[in-house]
Amino acid sequence: MNIIKVLITNVLFVSASMGNISGIVTDTSGIITLSGAVVQLEKSGQMVTTGTDGHFMLASTSIFNKSKQQPQSSKLFAKINNGRLSIKVKEKLPLEIKIYTIHGKSISKNLQTIDAGIHHFLLPHFGAGTYLCIIKWDNNEVILKYNSFGGVSGSTGATQSLFFNGLVKEAKVTAVIDDVIKVKKQGYLNCRIKVTNSDTNGIEIKMIEQDAGTLTDIDGNVYHAIRIGYQVWTVENFRGTKYNDGTLIFHEPDSIQWDNLAIPAYCYYNNTTNTDSIKKFGALYNWYAIDPENPKKIAPVGWHVPSGYEWITLKNYLIANGYSSSGTTDTAIAKSMAAKIDWHTSTISGAIGNDLNKNNESGFSALGGGYRGGSRGKFDKISDQGIWWSTTTVLCDPFGRCVWILNSNSDITRLGDCWVSSNGFSLRLVKDSVRLE
Repeated sequence: MNIIKVLITNVLFVSASMGNISGIVTDTSGIITLSGAVVQLEKSGQMVTTGTDGHFMLASTSIFNKSKQQPQSSKLFAKINNGRLSIKVKEKLPLEIKIYTIHGKSISKNLQTIDAGIHHFLLPHFGAGTYLCIIKWDNNEVILKYNSFGGVSGSTGATQSLFFNGLVKEAKVTAVIDDVIKVKKQGYLNCRIKVTNSDTNGIEIKMIEQDAGTLTDIDGNVYHAIRIGYQVWTVENFRGTKYNDGTLIFHEPDSIQWDNLAIPAYCYYNNTTNTDSIKKFGALYNWYAIDPENPKKIAPVGWHVPSGYEWITLKNYLIANGYSSSGTTDTAIAKSMAAKIDWHTSTISGAIGNDLNKNNESGFSALGGGYRGGSRGKFDKISDQGIWWSTTTVLCDPFGRCVWILNSNSDITRLGDCWVSSNGFSLRLVKDSVRLE
């Protein structure tokens, strides 16, 4: 007979089994079901796609956690074999023997005091399945998991025996998991739901549609907008040439003049006149054009240039809702913000330029529009770097400004400072107020 003895001292006792998690994915109305949504358990990795009726089912791993053990003299040895529980004790003990289903439902209880020696108990048969045998005495507890097939019970795999050596504190029978359901579907915000029960049915997951309509600037340019959390952002870079009252913004193509300007101005990268390129990458603006102290406003009414805080709010939302390149809640969310096109390739794993097809999970569609600045107002970093203005100033020097930066060779996006007013950067807009769903 192959018997495995496990000495439990200062360790966490863990036993695993399988359960099911099922439910339905809909839009916010709860009426329209969403097919093709990817439903995944983040930690254990199980993944399915919702069917035509929006339903899904996942197989989960349930974890039975026991408290840490404190060493003391061993008093009890237990094993299960061929439907029989065998217990060996060194002294007279009052025992409580309970049988639970794999999901933690109590189905049998036996209380008795046994003398020192070996004792055998025939386990009750409740049908084929996986069960837990919980043996308690005083403040101590030991658990054995076994399978029952046609009336014959045995431990999973080789016969398992636990040689108990410790005091259990606040021991509980809990069929639980510690995982998160993540749901993704293009055009909808990610959903993340913590689950603790390995057999959870009837979950209703409502996904928020991202499409937030359009806005039109005073030049007649139309921009698409999407919802990300409780914010609404423009999807394209701004390319307006006037303030929202119709006043022209100065256009400066000359590099030397650009570098010396102290008035609001814009330009296009490399002074292009190609309308497709202008529409794709937008215009570059200096600080004076977006300065919040400027009484004239570049954004259409109801919209504004984002502050540094609003960029950070966007970042924190993406981190918290599983938009990172690793699929969990870490800070590598640059890929989720970057468009699938017009970024230089990179060999760095997780970077924006590494496998562009995995970009833009958030729908933000950021492009590497480059910038204008540095020596003599030169243009630089097209398709390598995207930099967007914020209205936040910093104290690092009298001219420091905060900007949002993405790089093709990085998986991290950040708020940078110390940029001077004459630099030309891209511009995104945020809606003034958003109705909470």
